[in-house]
Amino acid sequence: MAPSWSELSAASTRGQTLETRFLRKDGAAVAVYVQVKCVRHADNAPEYLFITVQDISERKLAETKIRRLTNIYAALSECNQAIVRCGSPEELFPQVCRFAVLFGGMKMAWVGLLDPDTLRVLPVASFGEGTAFLQDMEVSADAESPFGKGATGTSIRELKPVWFQDYLNDPRTVAWHEWATHAGLGAVAALPLTRNEVAIGALVLYAGESNTFEEDVRNLLAEMAVDISYALTSYAREAERRLMEVALRESESRFRDLYEKAPLAYQSLDIAGNILGVNEAWLALLGRSRDEVIGHFIGDFLTDVSIRTLENEFPKFQQEGRGDGPLFHFVHRTGRTAY
Repeated sequence: MAPSWSELSAASTRGQTLETRFLRKDGAAVAVYVQVKCVRHADNAPEYLFITVQDISERKLAETKIRRLTNIYAALSECNQAIVRCGSPEELFPQVCRFAVLFGGMKMAWVGLLDPDTLRVLPVASFGEGTAFLQDMEVSADAESPFGKGATGTSIRELKPVWFQDYLNDPRTVAWHEWATHAGLGAVAALPLTRNEVAIGALVLYAGESNTFEEDVRNLLAEMAVDISYALTSYAREAERRLMEVALRESESRFRDLYEKAPLAYQSLDIAGNILGVNEAWLALLGRSRDEVIGHFIGDFLTDVSIRTLENEFPKFQQEGRGDGPLFHFVHRTGRTAY
């Protein structure tokens, strides 16, 4: 990994500083800057190279952390915009997975929903490298199952984010080590998704390197899961509202049919006594059409005696909203009295 002699000579000639990696005795890679100066004889012939090596590991780690955090901020922003645009989980989940990979720097992301009967976690959306393996991968939220001890099942079961920073060396993920090795995964985050505060699944994120999920990144991802869960609750409430509207319309339709087909004559009035609606029996009683009566004052269709009774009784109707007073006599189109 160290630069060759020819590379050092070329860097000296061009006055460059090389960025490379050295291997420590324990095999760990160390990021360094290598500065090369050529000391020359009086005739300008090279005598030796003076090489300065600076350890920049901490700086590179800080840069990587900032880059990861910036990526997660971008993914969170895109996710929140998708929440506003989408009207259902089916629309939202694929976009969340895509943004986690394209903007968040994840290697792969998927959303799994819990089957409450079997406790299996079934993939419903995914994006990134290795998604083909999801169809054959067993994941459970059952604590007694060997497939329920991973990050996803634990997250759903305990209703909290779970982070496995060294996926391939964690004994809890042994059931998926072969798959993770093939997919090149280093760390996993599982974030519970809720609807009305009840766990229904998880958002699962895989990184290509271990120790990817620093505290600041974890906080942002937890915030993303909360935002998604809030959206899921909103979607559910909106769906319930639409169902209630449908049920109400059906109920109103049934009531209207009963009202129209009732054998007794019915009428509805506004507070001033104007006719808002009548049923077919009422129209048959008076020999009138609907257009002739809707919007007219009820007194226009009463006998003189009943009009005087109405004048006495109507103030009570206006005050109490009920009309169980004396019997009124109506006038048929032909002029005869209708009871």
